[in-house]
Amino acid sequence: MRTEALTPKQLELLSCIYKYRFTSRQLIAHSLHIKADTTLHRRLKYLVKMGHIAERYEKKLSLLGKPIAYYLTSGGLRALSKQGTTIPESIVKQSYKDKLASQAFIDHNMTIHAVSNTLSDQYPTLRAFTKREMTLYDYFPS
Repeated sequence: MRTEALTPKQLELLSCIYKYRFTSRQLIAHSLHIKADTTLHRRLKYLVKMGHIAERYEKKLSLLGKPIAYYLTSGGLRALSKQGTTIPESIVKQSYKDKLASQAFIDHNMTIHAVSNTLSDQYPTLRAFTKREMTLYDYFPS
């Protein structure tokens, strides 16, 4: 993994992927209110090349219309942590299992992201917390 400094836009992408664990380019674009064009695709590919994120892609899934799933690697979590995001060590350890996650689990996470986007469209002031974000607060049950 390279140790180049991350730009604000790269950090924004990493934060969005961190929040939802598994997500797609279209869901990221919707969350960040940007176009899901080749620029976003290039940014994601660059983060994959840097080793901060990984992608889950199988040809049989593309035939079913499923998008590429992006997730943070442990190196990406540590890079995000160095930039000031509080990430518990337990989440870094869990990230080692992400490459072995079932398709049902990935679909579940993407559905959560899609529902969050839909709710945010309907209620712009809504702040949705994911399980990963709630681990930072001791008053939320785990």
